[in-house]
Amino acid sequence: MTRGPKYGYCVICGDKGKLSRDHVPPQGCNNKMDVVLRTFPDGYTNNAGGWKTFYQGGTHFRTLCEKCNSGHLGTEYDPELVKLCNEIRKLAEAVSRKEIALPSDVLVFVKPQRIVRAIVGHILAANAVEEAKNGLISAPLPDALRRYFLNDAGVLPTEADIYVWVYPSRRQVIVKGAGKISLKYSDVILGHILKFLPLGFWLVWEKPLNLSINLPTLVPDKRMGIDDICQMRVDLTNIPPLDFPEAPTSGELISMHEGSTSVSVPRKNI
Repeated sequence: MTRGPKYGYCVICGDKGKLSRDHVPPQGCNNKMDVVLRTFPDGYTNNAGGWKTFYQGGTHFRTLCEKCNSGHLGTEYDPELVKLCNEIRKLAEAVSRKEIALPSDVLVFVKPQRIVRAIVGHILAANAVEEAKNGLISAPLPDALRRYFLNDAGVLPTEADIYVWVYPSRRQVIVKGAGKISLKYSDVILGHILKFLPLGFWLVWEKPLNLSINLPTLVPDKRMGIDDICQMRVDLTNIPPLDFPEAPTSGELISMHEGSTSVSVPRKNI
């Protein structure tokens, strides 16, 4: 149910054939340890009962063809994501050892279009075993993300924004197709969530104009080229709660499908 078939449909390009395992997040982003995986919200309680599975060598899903996995993700996009995560992790570790003192936020140089494609690719690959078995499910959001991922000259869809923040936890969270509802405005924020040490990412689709998200976006200009470089601001003090944004706050509801969620924690912590 969780690992995927040996032969099936690649959940990015749709080609049918031999499938390979995609680590979500990449192994270079603290995803090498044996983990226990549960669905949301059981995964937030180490003693939770019910459905669970064990992964050796990190959370992974056999849902991608070799070209999309190694050819695109592993070679072209993941190195930039791993580089960013390692830079933030090293800064945080140096601060914890009191080797350096940092301001409230820092600026890091990134290639945002490569990092976003890495995030998009891993989100599409995660919790997608049924699509790998039966074929792609067509809908505006996944269709737009697939086109963007496969075209390195394309721009991030105008309907999409990706927010980023520091996430100081080894609990890895994947929530696809979550709808966050404001009872005050009767508006819905639809999107995908991917969180792992040291960063959290929230891909939001068609955000209502009257709702604000007080976090920096990963792509300041969606027209940027694949290798354009910019400075990304990382706020080291304005850190949201560890269960943000998947846990509703006062005046909110959240809707999600259990089969599209997963929470992984190191097995040694169970």
